[in-house]
Amino acid sequence: MTFYTVTSQFKQQLYLAVIVFLVFFFMLFKVWPEWLRIGVWYLSWYFLVFLIGTAILRVIVWFIIFHIGLDFWIFPNYWADEDSILDSFRPILSLERREDILDWKMLIIRIISALAIANGL
Repeated sequence: MTFYTVTSQFKQQLYLAVIVFLVFFFMLFKVWPEWLRIGVWYLSWYFLVFLIGTAILRVIVWFIIFHIGLDFWIFPNYWADEDSILDSFRPILSLERREDILDWKMLIIRIISALAIANGL
């Protein structure tokens, strides 16, 4: 038995123990102290508000800057399913020049869109 096998086996057993502990920990939600349940509820609520608010803000900012002919994104990997949760928030900002910046059809669409927004305000 090599050292690598023992270390790998120990890591697997440690991961298994952590997973089993977490499963039991969340299954016993009813016996958590009241302060912990309220804290988890508030944390979940504010995280959900942050996610929805960020989604709305990034679309509004993109739509405003779209009229200049640029693609500006806050959290460009926000909806990327193949990334991990933390990778969804990296990079924070992205700015790219649109390929159709000088296309006359898109220029007309951007002007009409900007006029419609200005008329609505």
